[in-house]
Amino acid sequence: MDIRYVLMKAPRCAADISDGSERGEYVPQHYVFNTLGRPSRAINLMYEYHPNDKNWPEKGILENKLYKRTRRTNGYFPYMAVDKGGTDCEPFKSMRDIRRFGQDVILTMTFDLDTPDKHLVQIAKDLRPFGRVIFRINHECNGHWFTYNKQNTYGEVSDFFVKFHKILKIHAPNVRTNACLNGIHPGGSDVVYHMGEDELAPAFRIADVISYDSYHSLHWGWPHDGYDPAGMNFSSMTGGSAGKIGRMTREQWWNLFFGFNELMLRVMNRGLQKEIYLGEVNTDADVVGPEAQAEWIKDFYRDIKEKGLPYLKGVTYYQFRDRGGLGLEYEMDENNSEGRPNPALGAYREVIKDPYFSCVIEEGEHAAFPAVFEWESSSSARGIKFSFRIPERFSKCLLVFPPGSNLIIRAGCMWFHKDSGCDKLDISAAVRPCGLCEVFVFAPPASGENIYDPDNPDYLDIYRYNMSREPKILLA
Repeated sequence: MDIRYVLMKAPRCAADISDGSERGEYVPQHYVFNTLGRPSRAINLMYEYHPNDKNWPEKGILENKLYKRTRRTNGYFPYMAVDKGGTDCEPFKSMRDIRRFGQDVILTMTFDLDTPDKHLVQIAKDLRPFGRVIFRINHECNGHWFTYNKQNTYGEVSDFFVKFHKILKIHAPNVRTNACLNGIHPGGSDVVYHMGEDELAPAFRIADVISYDSYHSLHWGWPHDGYDPAGMNFSSMTGGSAGKIGRMTREQWWNLFFGFNELMLRVMNRGLQKEIYLGEVNTDADVVGPEAQAEWIKDFYRDIKEKGLPYLKGVTYYQFRDRGGLGLEYEMDENNSEGRPNPALGAYREVIKDPYFSCVIEEGEHAAFPAVFEWESSSSARGIKFSFRIPERFSKCLLVFPPGSNLIIRAGCMWFHKDSGCDKLDISAAVRPCGLCEVFVFAPPASGENIYDPDNPDYLDIYRYNMSREPKILLA
């Protein structure tokens, strides 16, 4: 069997998704992966670290579907590692889960600005074994709703970001910092960008990447303003008529986004265009209705492809499962570990099949065994490719790998995950009689971490796995 090395590279624009927040519980990746039918480039997690809150580190009380905010906290999941004295806790259990399935981590985290430097150093060291983490520090920092903006000036928010960025470059240079703005709204609003030199400009200039959070429509008063979407006629509803809601057309949204990018170029003094990510984007089914939300997904992702902006490197759909109108699934009230699919789910599954949002795989030289797999990130990995002919009659097709291997596999047009605890993978659903089946195999970290390896000085950047023998094909 001819087996060749292949390189997995970044898509034109990555399709990322958020999983868990004050509006929904974290959903394990075996469910997300299989429901979406493919790995995402990255999964966004929402956490906070507010050790000066008197109830820290307990999460707020769930009241009327939303985690309550205290004076010092924002309702996200608590970052527990500093208090626990190790990483056998959240968010690291979720981060390991994400990376085992061949995905990168976007960690969004809110901080008190008086968090001690020694805690920031410890957090940086905690993140170090988790590869190319994108770290959104105090996101939407031009707003007025998070505690760090309520209690501090924009200049102080910027100073904290710059300080933490420098700490990360010393103790976790593989982590990429992300400075994030909340988008403004058409027709004027109380949200402005605050990009003066004594405000947020230094943070955005030093950040590795920048992101932009903006919803085409949002019920931002959810769930406390008494607005009931069940009683609304979405086709005739106008913004602001029945609660704290906002909406804009796609044309308005794109015009504001291009204005944001022009501002960023000015802040960078017309220097190198930085990578831009859409950190949170959606249109709220509570505002436009579930069917219109599904149509918006098709239209908006088509916009991204047609515009082909070279600097727009990723878009994060917010979020997978939600108690309100933002989820691909609705989190069930009676059991928060279960979800009900919304029309948005089918639309999203279809748009992310487009090659524009899919990783690029390039074929390389012949692979001799033992073969060395490399995993730097979901946008930079080395694996193997082989193909085989399917007979006219068969009932089952299995791939057999050496024990202990944690693999993500594309067979035909379907993706699979093989856990390190088994050696066989059933790919029968991906093959057709008398057809040729192409198989691509990659090996993300089996534990979810880049484990210390004295033989690999770059182990923090690249996880390596040695496959001792060729895969076997069993047809029955």
